[in-house]
Amino acid sequence: MNFGNRIGDLQQSSAVQATETANARPKAAVSSGASNVKQDDETTLSPASGLVAQALSQSDVRADKIAALQRSINDGSYSVSSSVVADKLMESMGE
Repeated sequence: MNFGNRIGDLQQSSAVQATETANARPKAAVSSGASNVKQDDETTLSPASGLVAQALSQSDVRADKIAALQRSINDGSYSVSSSVVADKLMESMGE
C-alpha cells in the first residue's frame, strides 16, 4: 500500500490552510506602558518538522527493485516458495 501521495496531499492542504489562516488574522496590537507597539504573530518549527518535510518530499518507491521484479516475472524466472507464503498467511491470520 502506498500512502505517500495521500500524505503529500495532506501536507499541501495543511500548508495552504495555514497560509490562508495566517493571512486572514489581523496583526495584534500590544500595549506596553505609554507607547503602543504592534507585533506580528510568530511561530517557530522544531528541527523534527524539517525531517518530516524531507521524508514527505521523497518517493517511497524503489524503482530498481520494481524493475528487477518486473523483468523476472516477464521472463518467467520469478518463483515464490509455497512454504513462505503459507507461513505469512498463518502469521497474518494470527494477528
